[in-house]
Amino acid sequence: MIVVSHYNEDLTWLDLFIGNKIPHIVYTRSSDPLISHGLSVNKGREVVVYLRYIVDFYSNLPSSIAFIHGHRTSVLQKDPDDIVVALRALKWNKYSYMPLTSAMTQSRFQHRALEIQAAVNYKLWRDVLQKELGPPPLTGVQTHCCASFAVTKEAILKHPKVFYSNIMNYIYASEYSDQLTGEIRKTFLPIICDRHILREEPIALLSLRFIQTIWTLIDHTPISLSILSQSKLIPSLFTLIMQHKDKPTGPFIQGVVSCLTTLSEQREMIQTMIEQGLVSVQLQLIQDQLNFSITDRISMNVLLELLSLLDRDLTYVLDIVKRALQVKKTGIGESDLPSIAEKLLQTHKPLVSLVGPMINLLPNEDSSIAKIALHNLSLLTQLIGSEGKAVLTKNHCHILSSILRTTDTTKQKLLLRALKRLINGDKRSLDVARSNNNNELIVKTSLLFFLCT
Repeated sequence: MIVVSHYNEDLTWLDLFIGNKIPHIVYTRSSDPLISHGLSVNKGREVVVYLRYIVDFYSNLPSSIAFIHGHRTSVLQKDPDDIVVALRALKWNKYSYMPLTSAMTQSRFQHRALEIQAAVNYKLWRDVLQKELGPPPLTGVQTHCCASFAVTKEAILKHPKVFYSNIMNYIYASEYSDQLTGEIRKTFLPIICDRHILREEPIALLSLRFIQTIWTLIDHTPISLSILSQSKLIPSLFTLIMQHKDKPTGPFIQGVVSCLTTLSEQREMIQTMIEQGLVSVQLQLIQDQLNFSITDRISMNVLLELLSLLDRDLTYVLDIVKRALQVKKTGIGESDLPSIAEKLLQTHKPLVSLVGPMINLLPNEDSSIAKIALHNLSLLTQLIGSEGKAVLTKNHCHILSSILRTTDTTKQKLLLRALKRLINGDKRSLDVARSNNNNELIVKTSLLFFLCT
């Protein structure tokens, strides 16, 4: 279900592009006689629209609801900037709360504050929310702003109907302006729908930053690395990830991923991470990031950190494999290296499912992400190949053919070698490549060259 907060926006797009594909209802704060669900009091902006819907349909809510503005595009919506595209791509019911805007906002709650908005926030919390949510967070909260989000029925029903009615009535009766009461939408609705925001304690986040700071200061001697490897640090970080996996761009995920990337600068720590379950953790995190519909700077930074961690992991494995092959060839070196390499390759086989996503990231507008995605693709195909799976699609061929137009010969070689490994690994990938009728002579010539060698 889509709930639209309308003021004076043109809603033609709603019927034209959404129509009967997704059920929707419009509440208006205008005097438009064509829209039946009018609000008698024009106060509180979007927040009263959303609260009105919740109160009206509390006993008959759909499984998932997207609350949105009446405009189709906005500077606060990025990648995609079109709400129609975002709604069609939305993974309904996957997350209890999913913001549909990219901009972030910080809100404070302070009695007798010089900033009047902080004082208004505090008063509302004390008068209406505290009984249900407890005291306001001392350090404030950071949320996605501007009240466009999707939420599940279960998240709404965690609070009684009277709770929402009291908030709405409080706003109607408030002495404060529409602007001040309307700003509440940036903070209170996300907090009500997603209590994780309140559980992100500053102490835990500061601890993550402290770990990274100490790591840069200590001497990375074998003894210190051994002590750290035997500690519960890595399992604790992985546990934090699992506890907060429903918020892939939240402060905890950002902090943990940044911490893991910092620790992975040392090879010994990568081995410890692998032993503790790094492969499944990074696979889950990368997939969550790529499934996350908002691609703001925060989520892109988290993705870049994850790709860097993956790069270090795969580079470490490749080095072990090369050394193991040398031992097999010459009979000189650590005799247990071949078995260690085989175990590492077996452990990393699930990462074959990242081959396609790495190809999809090659044309990314962020050159840093595109560059490291290419390197990861090269490493994945060297170590794992296709594992007998049809990982190459027609869309992948279109992307590869477009990227191969580059004059960068190093990039061309990496791509062609990766493509050759995928084709050699599974005949279905060869069939897809041959049936790719995009008339790209560069790709066809390259394929013929490699297939004939």
